[in-house]
Amino acid sequence: MSKNRIALYCTDGVMATAIARKTKNKWKIFGISEIQGFGSADYNKDLFDVSFDDIRVYNSISGVGYIAVKTDFFWGLICYRQNPEFSVNKEAFRIAGELEPFDKTAMDELGREIKFVEDIKYPYLKSLIIKYNLESQEL
Repeated sequence: MSKNRIALYCTDGVMATAIARKTKNKWKIFGISEIQGFGSADYNKDLFDVSFDDIRVYNSISGVGYIAVKTDFFWGLICYRQNPEFSVNKEAFRIAGELEPFDKTAMDELGREIKFVEDIKYPYLKSLIIKYNLESQEL
């Protein structure tokens, strides 16, 4: 990956849940549009109707990852997580993913959900970092 492209993952990182791409100083988040096989996929599905001024990625292999997004001086938070029904280690992913029931409309064909868990309304990123304990997750 380059400085203008970041893989978002919540499991082993073999196949990213989504890709953040930067063009013209704005970030967009793209999901899987087509699976090629063997850990390869095309990421051309625009997941959100907004561009972001800044992002902070909090990937993990626990089953839950986050990306903080900033627009017009305010921060929000997107969560991406593995549905335990689609994982090999169902119990570990069930424990990690216990935020709320999975939203089937926000799920990709590999059983990973990606959606906003906090609207873009926080003036300080630190409040999201503390609320979701993101400091321990930053890579």
